[in-house]
Amino acid sequence: MDNILQCFDDLKKTEVDEKIISAFSDNDQFLEVTLNLFRELNAHIKCLGLLVPEKTGRWEIKQAVLGGQIIRLYKLNCAIYEQALENRLEICYILSRLVYETVVNLRFLIKKPDLCNNFIAFSLKPEKKLRDNIIKNIKNNKGEIKPIEKRMLDSIKFDFDCAGISVQEYTNQLSDKWVYKDINKKQKWTFSNKLEEIGINQDAYEAIFGLPSHSVHGDWQDSLRFNLDIYDGNLFGPNFDWHKPAVQLFEGLIHVLSDGCNEYLKWILPSNSIEDGYGKIEEIRDKIKLICKHHERFISQPHENSQLN
Repeated sequence: MDNILQCFDDLKKTEVDEKIISAFSDNDQFLEVTLNLFRELNAHIKCLGLLVPEKTGRWEIKQAVLGGQIIRLYKLNCAIYEQALENRLEICYILSRLVYETVVNLRFLIKKPDLCNNFIAFSLKPEKKLRDNIIKNIKNNKGEIKPIEKRMLDSIKFDFDCAGISVQEYTNQLSDKWVYKDINKKQKWTFSNKLEEIGINQDAYEAIFGLPSHSVHGDWQDSLRFNLDIYDGNLFGPNFDWHKPAVQLFEGLIHVLSDGCNEYLKWILPSNSIEDGYGKIEEIRDKIKLICKHHERFISQPHENSQLN
């Protein structure tokens, strides 16, 4: 564990000098240092994903539920970074919404670890339904099992075995606890009240969680912003151009990810001295605040022939 913790100390820091940043004259300069900071935070997330019990070097299933979310965050962030380098804001927005939901699930499960089994059961619901349909088709086919059906049944059994849940004893009641607060199914665990449970208010939801949902669902707002040229008289044309990433998008990501990292660090190393870990993550948060302070000042000024985000 100590060797893994050392990796936090070995990470290269992003230099953020206020004198230099305050003199930036181009939006791309702000974006470059912001992306470097985002990449640094993701390197910390990878280190978090390497933290496993010393004796076994393996996670038990409830630990794996949370650890899996950390690995998912790392991979999503890698994809966001790569798409940002390609100047594809549209894809970054889609992926950022997945990051936000993953952080919410991570923090929610840290706070309510008794729901880990229900989280697993809920995720197996489509597999259970698929298995039931396959069994039904086999019966209708006089018991004959096609090779593809056998492969699918074996795959589903493997998934249930890994989860420690018997497919024969699986009930919707087990998965419903991830969706409903009470046994009578009168109160749901909606995404918004999961946010409330972990201390994120509705204003934050609308600002950083709600808006990227346009890109996920491909609604009118997504087309209007990214996929259409707008002409006089409410006329439109196709727009195949990609858009440059926005500094503000990464500001939101870094703040949300920092909160998730700190809570995970506290959960996985409750008895260790982890002040250094907190300090490094908070240092990144302070740096993005500084960058965005000067970026906001920069974009508030008139600039000729400049596309600002």
